Amino acid sequence: MNNPTMNGKWLCQLCGKREDERAIQEQCGFNLCLSCDGKHTDEELKDKLSSMTKVREVSLSLTFEQDTIIGFNRNEFNLKGYRYYIDIKDETCVLEQDEMPRLKAELGEGWRDVIVEKDWFGQEVIAFSKEDFINTETFNPITAYFEE
Repeated sequence: MNNPTMNGKWLCQLCGKREDERAIQEQCGFNLCLSCDGKHTDEELKDKLSSMTKVREVSLSLTFEQDTIIGFNRNEFNLKGYRYYIDIKDETCVLEQDEMPRLKAELGEGWRDVIVEKDWFGQEVIAFSKEDFINTETFNPITAYFEE
């Protein structure tokens, strides 16, 4: 198996769910979560995965180590300490899914200003563009990633 992300999470190659390494199964060379494992025959799985035209390249899971200010409506929020990854194709910064409840709790009523989208796997995500990082004096992960 070779598809690791940081923090012990692996990416299911069929649905895109990030799972603990122990919850990943291998079927005909593909890493699958328990929900996807055995749903398709080997031939069906190969056909399905080879016909997927939208392939995502993402960075490993990272953590905001310094002040990182974003804007929600007219409010500013610091993402320091949150985990994220960079969607290389879309050039967006995506908050790790398991961070969403924490963000919702910390934002309180401001949560309704957050735009939750669906990624190409159908999972809810919060993605930020370069322009969402409004304070030019704090860390911008997209700029930093692509200038490395």
